[in-house]
Amino acid sequence: MGSITSMMVLVPSMRNMRLFSLFTLFTTTFTAVYMASVSLKQGLSAEAAAQPPRGPADVFSAFSNTLFAFGSHCMLL
Repeated sequence: MGSITSMMVLVPSMRNMRLFSLFTLFTTTFTAVYMASVSLKQGLSAEAAAQPPRGPADVFSAFSNTLFAFGSHCMLL
């Protein structure tokens, strides 16, 4: 993903920006459809459970992971 992002900086024409935008739209849609189909195929697991954070470090880790994920997608889209 980093190489695609760096290409957007190195290639300044609007035509290429549109191509990268369409490419990221396609890959994001493909990933969402793939994740949804696999989750429907596998179903719910009895062992799956959400655990609350155990301390401030866990809260910071969750926040930084979420920020990184949304930041990367915004930069690509």
